[in-house]
Amino acid sequence: MTRIVTIRPLHPAFIGFVFLGLFAPKAKAEYRAYQLLVERPSAQLRDGRFRWVSITHLSPDHYRSYHGGMHSLKTRLLRTWMCPGTTANFKETCQSPYPLAEVPEPLLTDQSIPFEKIPDLLEAALAEKGWKTKDKQSELTAKPGGLQ
Repeated sequence: MTRIVTIRPLHPAFIGFVFLGLFAPKAKAEYRAYQLLVERPSAQLRDGRFRWVSITHLSPDHYRSYHGGMHSLKTRLLRTWMCPGTTANFKETCQSPYPLAEVPEPLLTDQSIPFEKIPDLLEAALAEKGWKTKDKQSELTAKPGGLQ
């Protein structure tokens, strides 16, 4: 007995999906980077640091939750910017476009400075260097063309 095999035609949606996958433009990814001021209570002082700056792709709330919760850390957003690419394969976060990338050491080591006052002191340091934060931020976000 011979058996007759019939080949069904491919569904038009499947053909369109394959065609689109072959000729579609490459997607570009980007993520938001955060510069956070982090403080831990002195009762939990383990490595000699009670306040430090972290550049991460985690938002302040996610950073605090990931690293021990609201009772073990305080976080404050200092700056944020967009980075091209992804953070896959443990890739480092891109560099800050702001001129004062590092926080002055006295702000991190002096325990008499209240945690909530540090962003204001940083704004004053930027103003001394002639940097107008609001003008520069609008210039950075208003660039036409998006990712290059």
